[in-house]
Amino acid sequence: MTGVALAEPTVSVSVDGQAVSDGETVRTDSDPTVDIEASADSSIELVEVRVNGEIRESYEPASESFSESTTLDLDNGEQDVRIIVNAEETSTFDATILRDGAAPLIEYTSPFRTPDKAPPPDTTTVGDANVTLAGNIDDHTGAETIEIRRVFEYRYGGTSEQSVATHELQDSGESFEQELFLGDGENDIRVRYTDEMGNVRVHEFTLTMDDNEAPTVELSAPERTGAPQVRIRGAVSDNVKLQTVEVQRPDGTTFQPLTERSPAPNPARLSVDINEEVELSEGPNEFRVEATDNAGNSHSESITVVYDRQIEPRITLDADRTGFEDGQLRVRGRVDRGEIRRVVAQSSDPDSEDVIDIQEAYAGDTTSRVDIDQTLAVGDGETRIRIIVTDSNDNQIDETFTVDASTESVSLDGSSGGSTPAQTPTPATESDTETQTGSGDTDGSDGSGGADESGESGGDVGDAPQADGDGNEGGETPGGDGPGFTPVVALVALALVAVRLAVGHR
Repeated sequence: MTGVALAEPTVSVSVDGQAVSDGETVRTDSDPTVDIEASADSSIELVEVRVNGEIRESYEPASESFSESTTLDLDNGEQDVRIIVNAEETSTFDATILRDGAAPLIEYTSPFRTPDKAPPPDTTTVGDANVTLAGNIDDHTGAETIEIRRVFEYRYGGTSEQSVATHELQDSGESFEQELFLGDGENDIRVRYTDEMGNVRVHEFTLTMDDNEAPTVELSAPERTGAPQVRIRGAVSDNVKLQTVEVQRPDGTTFQPLTERSPAPNPARLSVDINEEVELSEGPNEFRVEATDNAGNSHSESITVVYDRQIEPRITLDADRTGFEDGQLRVRGRVDRGEIRRVVAQSSDPDSEDVIDIQEAYAGDTTSRVDIDQTLAVGDGETRIRIIVTDSNDNQIDETFTVDASTESVSLDGSSGGSTPAQTPTPATESDTETQTGSGDTDGSDGSGGADESGESGGDVGDAPQADGDGNEGGETPGGDGPGFTPVVALVALALVAVRLAVGHR
């Protein structure tokens, strides 16, 4: 007769009244109570309770059922618990009990250090309003919440005030850090650490803010300009809090970008930007900024801008972005400084000086900057490229360079420039070889004088200005007194001018 196979004993376990599955991990903050229920098809001979391999309890029920409750004396940390039930067959039940009956320990790393996980010092002095509270957490289950409270008390307007800031960190794991913003003086800090088992540790200490550092002031502006206005940019900053910032313009007027004066901690008062357009007078103009922080530390900076209406515009060509595109030349660059009225890009034959193409980059009201991005037609071989700038006094500044379409090469290294003084145009006559009669300078500034009491003109007779090969007018050609100069001759000359002007307006 073949024997009947018996089933393994069944085992059920609960820890502190909560059912536990085989292989599960449970947490407790004290020595746990373990309830064991077992049953088998045959008599249960032995039940053992082992902790980390050590036999803690042993029973010999000699019955097909077993029920027992026992309290295990466990150390903090993870403990492996095994329950063995032996009848004709054997069953094993395993579980892990994580005992955490102690509050978290903290090893602070900032703004002070406690390598031995001791409580923090009662008072710590710091030099910046922005500090980091940080540390490592030693706990079996980890910190579930960290609550931080900063209290700063001060007087303002004759009354006592209080600034309170709170922070809460969740599930920080093994370390934490939190930025705190302090007031200038004593700041009371309270930190509450709670682990997953509800164990709580509270630390209270004081962070004293001692500010010995003056504010910093940074200003930027051009040293010289040809424009009557300039924009001053800068920044004023402090490590704790700015109290006053006074900005003095070149004309002596002042303004203060900060208006709030409360001693309460305020991150917005760590810095202030300066972006001010100011009117300039000819010559040096001083722009001054003085800053004082909440502790009374002061610092000032000034910057001087020279306004020179006669400053010459500057032409800068972009060598990396100037080149051939689809058989034409694309010129890129900029003109800055001075008072710019007109900018022209021109291509011409270097031998005949015939103009191939001309493009106007800017023409209008006076400006201090023009960006150049013009496309010019060029010849088959070498072509001369010229950038011509006219300022507010009608002076011309130019920059010239050569390109070669056959090789699509651009040579800016040999570029040359110069300036041409302002000209007072003289009306042209019917032919280029005829002379004009009249004053070379309408205001008589050349010393020749105006008409005398007899009605005869004291002006010079000279050739009209001629355009050079690059399209600029040349300087005036000095003239002498024309022989036989009489009022009749003057009337004839004026008539010729009138005819010329009439023809030009048709």
